[in-house]
Amino acid sequence: MHVIARMNFLFDLAQPVHLTFDTICGHFQTSETTVGGKATEIERALKLRQHCEPGLCRNELMESFTIVRLSNGLTLSWKMAKQMG
Repeated sequence: MHVIARMNFLFDLAQPVHLTFDTICGHFQTSETTVGGKATEIERALKLRQHCEPGLCRNELMESFTIVRLSNGLTLSWKMAKQMG
């Protein structure tokens, strides 16, 4: 739960949908240190990339953070490449 929340900026209070780390830990009755450590272990073991994992991140994040290289060598965000057609 923490990994998915972190990958989707769920802890950022500036986002329209957000919650605190304490809320997740309180719901599962776990320690923040344990949850944070285990989340980092999961990310490393699965080689997850922040903000751009299909199925784990919101589409608008994926489109903004995923980089694509076009056939002409130009590198753009997925969102920009999609807008260009």
